[in-house]
Amino acid sequence: GGQLVGRDSKLLVYVYVDNIGIIGTDREAVSRATRDVTAALESTGLKCHIENDTVTGDSSFLGIEFCGAERCFRPTSKRYWRLRLALRWLLKKKHVSGEQLEVLLGHCTFFAMVRRAALSCFHACYKFMRCCYDGPARLWKSARAELEAFVGIMPLVVADLELPRNETVMCYDSCPEGRGVCCTTTDVDDVARAGRVLERSEEHTS
Repeated sequence: GGQLVGRDSKLLVYVYVDNIGIIGTDREAVSRATRDVTAALESTGLKCHIENDTVTGDSSFLGIEFCGAERCFRPTSKRYWRLRLALRWLLKKKHVSGEQLEVLLGHCTFFAMVRRAALSCFHACYKFMRCCYDGPARLWKSARAELEAFVGIMPLVVADLELPRNETVMCYDSCPEGRGVCCTTTDVDDVARAGRVLERSEEHTS
């Protein structure tokens, strides 16, 4: 997507599997980029269907809502309540299977894509899923606590585009002890430059 619309353009491009969304402040530029991407995909034999060529203001895409006035991304109300009610249903059950939990964890993962730190809730849930995959078992207290914590933070799963950069930088990942965090401070301009590098870009370095 970035190569088709141009890296220096003021367009935001996001891709999920075989879906693409383009956001910008210039309606004609967005329309032109959409046509170019569609033509490129269809030239390879992929059939594209565009329900709304270009919309102004708020819009939703694959269960994610873009709020123009608030300048943020968040899950749609429909997706929010479906997942919340499904989790409440599961939490009322004493026995569940790992397969059932796997389905809901998949929905939780997609829900949290706009605020991936929310996925740090889950640890014991994955262990329960593997241990009890084929049949119902009593849901562990630790797994239940993680699901309740996720339900509690669901209203906070929002990507606010107006948030300022922070000079405190953290890198974190899982480890055998459950957590691993590195932290430092640096110039805000350096943070901004790093934040503008696409994760999957060939310019990305570690």
